[in-house]
Amino acid sequence: MPRRMLDRVAVALLSLAAFVLGHDLLFLLASGPNFRIALQQSGHGAVWDTTVMTVVGAGAVLAGLAMRRLVALSQAARGLGGPAAASHRRRAHLLGHVLGLWAVILATALVLLVVNENLERAAIGLPLPGLGVLLHAIPIFAPVALAVALVAALYGWRRDVLISRLAEARRPRRVPTAQTYPRLPWVNRRPGSNVGRRQAGRAPPSFALGR
Repeated sequence: MPRRMLDRVAVALLSLAAFVLGHDLLFLLASGPNFRIALQQSGHGAVWDTTVMTVVGAGAVLAGLAMRRLVALSQAARGLGGPAAASHRRRAHLLGHVLGLWAVILATALVLLVVNENLERAAIGLPLPGLGVLLHAIPIFAPVALAVALVAALYGWRRDVLISRLAEARRPRRVPTAQTYPRLPWVNRRPGSNVGRRQAGRAPPSFALGR
């Protein structure tokens, strides 16, 4: 699977993780010790428990694969001199990457929350909250999504830096060639005749001078 597709799958899983974490944190802060009772009264039964366990398991697998990838790249890049300029550029764009991921994860998690809460309540005959659930959810989901985006962006930044170092080390070095000068068309570079040079250096015959 191409790396871009893998990154999209990872963002989808991270959005699900932010949704589950923000959802349970929302109910926990609102209900306190009656957290489990509030979930059941709002229609969150065995299906929700299965969803939570599935997302937690997928998140653990994703985290394990990410750590394995970083360890493998770090071992391969050990002892190599890294391109400092590229590293600084990536670090400068890290904030923008975090904000971009945060916006995507937050928006996806909030959409999932609205859909889930309306479906759960409709299944047991409760009034639908519509978009009103966002009123109390945004202050909680925003920092949760930001934390998830920060971890994901740091992983992506570190991975790209290591890949850049490996690519730079494997790039063939250019050997400088000898400097050549252009051939001027008006300069005659053909060697002259040895016979002509010998005759040019001789004095005229003596009998010719007597005439």
